[in-house]
Amino acid sequence: ITEDNLLPFEDASFDIVSSKGVLTHVQDKTVLFKEIFRVLKHNGLFVIEDWLSPIQGQWGEKLTKMALSEGLLLFAETETSYMQQLESAGFDVLEMRSESDAYSQYNRDIATKLAASDLFKKTFGEEAQNESIAGYNLIADSIDSNELLIRHFKAVKK
Repeated sequence: ITEDNLLPFEDASFDIVSSKGVLTHVQDKTVLFKEIFRVLKHNGLFVIEDWLSPIQGQWGEKLTKMALSEGLLLFAETETSYMQQLESAGFDVLEMRSESDAYSQYNRDIATKLAASDLFKKTFGEEAQNESIAGYNLIADSIDSNELLIRHFKAVKK
């Protein structure tokens, strides 16, 4: 989204906007956050769960490896920069909490289920199965080593 490519909704159209795990792919979050602010009603909520880094503009070695292997473009924000962008867009941040432990376990569980899945192997092949397992484990390893932070934000339009 750019300032010329705005969301196709009227002002104050929504009570809640939610995003889970996709905003890490957006480079200029402030422009998007301002648009979300515009389309939310007064007291509307913006709920986000996203990937953050402990270092602004930089991912750790494990996550960088996973992103390169998957062909993903990820933009590293810190807790502080994320909060600043939300506030710059006009939001009051009500809550920020860690979801890292739960997300790490979620990825480990997927890797375990994929390893035991004959159907996945039969459908997509052993190489795809092994690559998928490795990817989910790299995400969990990145979280466990604090290279990747999973954060939940709740912000309100006042």
